Amino acid sequence: MDVRFFDSPPPISSPFNEKCEMIILASQTDLPIISIASLDYYKDSLSYFTFKSAVNEKVLFEASFADAKFWKNIVIYTHALLIQYSGQIKIQLEKVINHNGDVQKGIMASPSYTGFPIALKDPFLLYQISSTNSVAASLTVKSASPGSIATLVLNNENTNISLTNNLKTTQVSKTFDLYFSETEAKNGGFLIQYTLQPGNKSTVVKLTTSKPTFVYHLDDMKHYDILTVCSSNNQTLELFTSTNLMTLSGYKLYDSNTLSNIVKR
Repeated sequence: MDVRFFDSPPPISSPFNEKCEMIILASQTDLPIISIASLDYYKDSLSYFTFKSAVNEKVLFEASFADAKFWKNIVIYTHALLIQYSGQIKIQLEKVINHNGDVQKGIMASPSYTGFPIALKDPFLLYQISSTNSVAASLTVKSASPGSIATLVLNNENTNISLTNNLKTTQVSKTFDLYFSETEAKNGGFLIQYTLQPGNKSTVVKLTTSKPTFVYHLDDMKHYDILTVCSSNNQTLELFTSTNLMTLSGYKLYDSNTLSNIVKR
């Protein structure tokens, strides 16, 4: 076996598109972290890739070469990351998470999900995503074990969302903080997949006694637009659009300006 150490691995390839494996080791810290800035591939050479914890071999995510460009700025709590691939890829390691304004896919997983043996019994800030502009985050909870508590905090504690098993939700915010606690590490923690997209136009309308009504054409709204209407007596309605605008399910109506307390979806 040839063992080499790199700050950032060079391009790696599999001969004749055969299945290959690579293991990336984390630095020795109290809470081991491996951060991946981006995945690059050579066109038509990469047929698939799979990321697993090398400790317990749980799958974190997998995708085809067509999706490789979207998986970026990924932070994984694990001692060792196992990558299975075919073709030729380049993995850039990075320690900074940010949203750079385009479509971005990633995961959030608790250390216990990847095999870390020590439970985080007090609420701990595991993940933080921030942007200067609004970001639409579509989250799918792939796994959440009993005894684990994952809470997503938006806009500096304006909205708290409990992330339960099989939950699918889309939220718009400039900041996303994920806090986690658990009773026992052996329960397995949580795994969440997400897609980040730029939050589009945000329109705020303030009604007055001289202008008590407002008309807006839904056809003018784009994906992830936000329309907020405030009445003269401080009541608020907020309309948020998702990806499917052909049916009413693509529109969500809230009675607050923080995308909380939904009244119609």
